[in-house]
Amino acid sequence: MKILNNILKAMKVPGFRDKDNEYKNNPDYAVRRSLFREYNPKSVKIVMLGDSITQAPDWNELLGRTDVVNRGISGDITQGFISRMKEIYKLNPEFCLIMGGINDITKNLATVDEICRNYEQIVTGLIKKYIKPVIQSTIYVAAGFDDAPQINIKVKELNSRLVLLAEKHNAVFINVNSVLATDDVLKPEFTYDELHLLGSGYAKWRDLLLDGFLKTV
Repeated sequence: MKILNNILKAMKVPGFRDKDNEYKNNPDYAVRRSLFREYNPKSVKIVMLGDSITQAPDWNELLGRTDVVNRGISGDITQGFISRMKEIYKLNPEFCLIMGGINDITKNLATVDEICRNYEQIVTGLIKKYIKPVIQSTIYVAAGFDDAPQINIKVKELNSRLVLLAEKHNAVFINVNSVLATDDVLKPEFTYDELHLLGSGYAKWRDLLLDGFLKTV
């Protein structure tokens, strides 16, 4: 797939989408990264790495902490995560909580196999830097989202694979869908647009973290 992508890119085929570099076309990507370069957090124990779902809340306020850094970028994809891992390493956190893949799927930018390969690269890179990866499940979309059944089939497959990836690397896996979804569908009361979360959804996510993984962190 990557070789074909490079060939089509070199040939400048009309209508071709360079999926490997699609994240660079996201205006939020450049803005957020420029802000990250200006930020100078004093105490970083946890980095939240993700897309708009991660970007939305103030995680320190939500979790009642002062050592959490938000590195979510609206519209980002897992290939975009890879391109900015050096910025995560520089923060030198103890943990990096990762959630991604939904934009890869909904925008048809990567297969589940490709997303998993990206996750493998992210996780192994963190481990090499002595940062503990924590994989959070990709959240399902609600029933009203366009093509929701097919998207959620892919999300379910991805999450099953991420569980195995976590086991392979002795990493923590947190099933956020356990408090946000029923029958592999995001509950409507937790979203305003069938994809992004309302405060009530973040409250469920927060409580899951505080009652589980963060209880001793």
